[in-house]
Amino acid sequence: MTAFHKQLLLSIEERLPSYLELRERLFPLFLTSPKQVIRTALVTEMQQRGLRTYLLGDDPFFIYGDYLTGAAHTLLCYIYCNLHISRSGLLDAIVTALAALDIYQRLNRPLPINMKWLIDIEGMIEHSCNTKTLQQHRALLQADGCLWDAEEPAGLVKDACIVLGTKGLLRVVLEVCTTTQASSRVHLSYGTIVPNAAWRLTWALNSLKNVQEEVLIEGFYDALTPLDNDEIMLLRSLPDVTAALTQHCGIERPLLGLQGVQLHYAHQIVPTCIIGAIHSGPNTAEGVVSLPTYAQAQLDFYLVPSQEPDDIFAKLRRHLDTLGFEDVRASVLYKSWPAQTSLKSSFAHAVQRAMHEAHGREPYVLPLTLGSYPIATLQQQLALPVVIAYPGYAAQDSSKQQEYEVYLTKGIKQLVTIMEEAARVI
Repeated sequence: MTAFHKQLLLSIEERLPSYLELRERLFPLFLTSPKQVIRTALVTEMQQRGLRTYLLGDDPFFIYGDYLTGAAHTLLCYIYCNLHISRSGLLDAIVTALAALDIYQRLNRPLPINMKWLIDIEGMIEHSCNTKTLQQHRALLQADGCLWDAEEPAGLVKDACIVLGTKGLLRVVLEVCTTTQASSRVHLSYGTIVPNAAWRLTWALNSLKNVQEEVLIEGFYDALTPLDNDEIMLLRSLPDVTAALTQHCGIERPLLGLQGVQLHYAHQIVPTCIIGAIHSGPNTAEGVVSLPTYAQAQLDFYLVPSQEPDDIFAKLRRHLDTLGFEDVRASVLYKSWPAQTSLKSSFAHAVQRAMHEAHGREPYVLPLTLGSYPIATLQQQLALPVVIAYPGYAAQDSSKQQEYEVYLTKGIKQLVTIMEEAARVI
């Protein structure tokens, strides 16, 4: 660590009260205001600190800001948030970014790397107009690497970690209608001669997965490749979260009795099919129970790199048809592609070293997020490595001031150190 880097970290401690005050000032605005007001407030705060800003695209907009110093390399920070779900995460990311910039300005030193921010306050990167916007502004958004900011991608791993990619998601709805109209009402006594949509859907669902949690769709696992030794070692280095999982989820034990490295392998590397919801109807008519003549189920397929949502959907359709379920309609509600950056890339190495320096310990490295983020859309449009860097120790309750001070301090130190390290390596 250089003398100047030490000075940077010391300045973060000294300036922390002002950053906490900034968050406290913006918090009520972020908590209740409509997106237009939040967008205006963000642009104002960024411009006041010398960032050049634009609104890119049509509603929904991206907020773009940059601070260019003529450095040899450029870092893009993508802040992904959905205001309908969480606003505090967006605020934390903004305060961290502005604080990192402020530190250099206070010390009267240029940033070691060109910085660009792309803020998606509605989580709509995959919206068709936003994908087009990324294409139109590829030159403006060019960078050597991207930090993807999303809330707590590490799940039960609470310490500092980097995540190299994300799972894909194929969300499908299956529907069965056994009469000419879904609203038809048939008394239960006709259940011996009128097809029951709930049973029909149950039989179809039962064909998709066995009790060993194996997906039975032909070809579902064909594209998977074995883990290499480095990836296996990453999983082995993770802490055993079995006890935390059972407590967090209120269960006696994980599926199949998994624990330790096997649990991490299943949670992060194994693709799966999950029933998200089941509904049947109509079930009552003026107090009389009716035979289910319509049934619906939502399926979520979490996919890993090399699996394609369109290919999996085609295999699902073929599976249903082969087993005689041609009457079960299937339609796609949502799809996103898996994505992953190699740990061997210079950018991932730079982030890993920076995290070690910022937090005083080697960060955990996760191959994939536990859920799904649209990282592939960004990678496809901008062709750059993307890594999630998570400082750990997230404040569970922002009213606990001491917890939040630790969290914010770690986040700022992490970003500043990544900027310093990336400027030297990528």
